[in-house]
Amino acid sequence: MQDSIILRSNSKKMKSFCNNCPVRKTGFFLKLTESQVDRISCIMQPKRYKRGDSIFLDGDKSDHIFAIRSGLIKTFMTTGAGKEQIFNLVVPGNFMGLEATYSDSYSFSAAAITKSEVCFARKEKLLSLLRNNSDMAIEVLKILAAELRQARNQIKDLGLKSARQRVASFLLLPPFFLNFGKKEDRLLNLPLTRQEISELLGLTMETVSRVLSQFQDEGLIKVNRSNIEFLDFQQLFILSE
Repeated sequence: MQDSIILRSNSKKMKSFCNNCPVRKTGFFLKLTESQVDRISCIMQPKRYKRGDSIFLDGDKSDHIFAIRSGLIKTFMTTGAGKEQIFNLVVPGNFMGLEATYSDSYSFSAAAITKSEVCFARKEKLLSLLRNNSDMAIEVLKILAAELRQARNQIKDLGLKSARQRVASFLLLPPFFLNFGKKEDRLLNLPLTRQEISELLGLTMETVSRVLSQFQDEGLIKVNRSNIEFLDFQQLFILSE
């Protein structure tokens, strides 16, 4: 992992830090007893990342499992020509790297899109907990199954949806409404650049900009740099289908 800021604290402060973590509200932790949660908290180490910081790279040894406390993380692959294809946006409350639990290396890269806090645990310690707790292991399987469904949906979108449908679907993604600077129901502070949006949607940056301009001309949205005001949710939803 890239040298970022590792947070160090005493056990009492660390427990308070973990108790307020959005990851604790997921099904993975809700199935566990307090003592089991404490055991996981003891093996987790928080770390801060700035925008653009690398968390791990494709091919790195898969020593750690990650949980997102705050911010936004992109997972991506890089082609031989150096072009990135983003295939997931990981938001607070979610895990990352679980698919590498039984492999020697990560099959993708991860980097911070915004200032982020990520907790990490050594893979061997988490595996030890899973071997001794079937409920915990089942929750991990559920997380992996959800990620597989998401990957299938993205493949379907890239193969079947038009550029307008892809951009409309992107604007309606729940992560942006739940986590990033929404001042009111219709105003969104978008944390991704046009380049990052194009890498996520499999479009050129010019196509993304053109479609956003079309949506603005059609009265669906109003764009002001990274701020997007939604003027017609219903029509955007229809376009996304």
